[in-house]
Amino acid sequence: MKYEEKAENVRTRINEVLRENKITENSVAAGDSATQSRLNSQLSHGKKITLDTILRILDACPEVSADWLLRGTG
Repeated sequence: MKYEEKAENVRTRINEVLRENKITENSVAAGDSATQSRLNSQLSHGKKITLDTILRILDACPEVSADWLLRGTG
């Protein structure tokens, strides 16, 4: 599987987690408009997902496995 496909799968899982937990990008960004804009670009417009974004998602959803979020297993 190519990197782009893997990144899209991660993006899909992040959006799924946020939707299922009724968490908005704004709440993940803790009200910071620059961070919210960056999250939106990454999650809705295909920009590369950063470590900061992954960590914010994991902090917002502590029940989510990092392994599952990144690899789809676990």
